[in-house]
Amino acid sequence: MRLRQRRYKRVPLKIMSELNMTPMIDVTFLMLIAFIVTYPLVEASVRINLPRVTLNKPEQVEKNKPHNLEINAYGDLFFDKNATTLEALEAELISRVLDNPDTGVVIRGDESINYGQLMKVVAVLNRAQVKRMQLVTFAEGSK
Repeated sequence: MRLRQRRYKRVPLKIMSELNMTPMIDVTFLMLIAFIVTYPLVEASVRINLPRVTLNKPEQVEKNKPHNLEINAYGDLFFDKNATTLEALEAELISRVLDNPDTGVVIRGDESINYGQLMKVVAVLNRAQVKRMQLVTFAEGSK
């Protein structure tokens, strides 16, 4: 009897040198979502009403309190409610920065002042090496 020859040859399997990361990422995200959903339930499992108490605010250390710099509609400068000039302001700021390098300045300027006047004040702050500065405005629609 004659043996029948196979029509197809077996091909050896190729070795895969890469790992399919998609299922592992899917499982990781599924576990992350499960923890995110269940954590608030575990954290707040007992309902309690916390007492309300009025506490005195601790006084802010004067050294870290920012200084106020105001510019009115006429371009007059006021540093901590005292009238000043650009030269006097620069000298005062240099002495304050030498005492405390973390000195902050809050600038409140009238909306009608000249932009150039504001930039002169910012230049003085820059020369005095003031690193903390804020420009104060009102939120839109509030007065």
